[in-house]
Amino acid sequence: MSDLLVVIPTWDGEKGQRTMKQWEEKQAGDVEYAIVSPSSEEFRNGVLQGMAYGAQQLAELDPAPAGVVFSHDDVEMLEEGWDTTIVEFLDDHPQCGLVGLGGAKGLGSNDIYKVPYRFQQLVRLTFKSNMRDFHIHGTKLEKPERVAVLDGFFQAFSLRAYEEMGGWEEAVKDGMPPHHMYDAWAACRMKELGYEVWALPIKCHHRGGETAVTAAYHNWAKAHGWDEGDVSVHQKAHEVCYLRFRDVLPIRES
Repeated sequence: MSDLLVVIPTWDGEKGQRTMKQWEEKQAGDVEYAIVSPSSEEFRNGVLQGMAYGAQQLAELDPAPAGVVFSHDDVEMLEEGWDTTIVEFLDDHPQCGLVGLGGAKGLGSNDIYKVPYRFQQLVRLTFKSNMRDFHIHGTKLEKPERVAVLDGFFQAFSLRAYEEMGGWEEAVKDGMPPHHMYDAWAACRMKELGYEVWALPIKCHHRGGETAVTAAYHNWAKAHGWDEGDVSVHQKAHEVCYLRFRDVLPIRES
């Protein structure tokens, strides 16, 4: 029996395995892991498709887990029992569809649909977390708080919310690029479906940008049709959310 399914897309399978082992040392319950690397045919088109592929493992788990987690491969857990904290929170808050380890209180500028479109209008406001270097990114998260959007480095869906969302396949159908803004897309879908999004003060560390600066990653990304230097990839991701979620943006949580 698994309490959570954790999906970790990674361009480096060994790195994904190291992340998994570090998490296992801190977990208190039963967690099933799916490490999705470039050796998986379904991962060839990017992180978004890799997450969708990894989540297919849900069908093999009986009984079904309480939730499904999607994480980057450069996240370190610093808190014992991180998994039971998430499971218990989801159990106690049925209205919560999505929890994470860092989030912002606002998504989208106040005048987002009142002025001509610019991709900067999908700004993220007032970021909070309990990361080791929280002060670099925003302020410290002292207690669970409702947020407008999570940072995509760690997102945990309740099983019901993930299924109602239609999985990441729906983001692919919406035309989302393979590795940008899927966290904003998910937050907007939760709002659309009537679910809450929360950030939990679980101690962690995200070595953000660690992978993106390596030559090996860039060579692999370009070989699979990505180009991090192409600004249009970022702009396209913003535009999809901008056009798709006119009924929910901007989002504010006090």
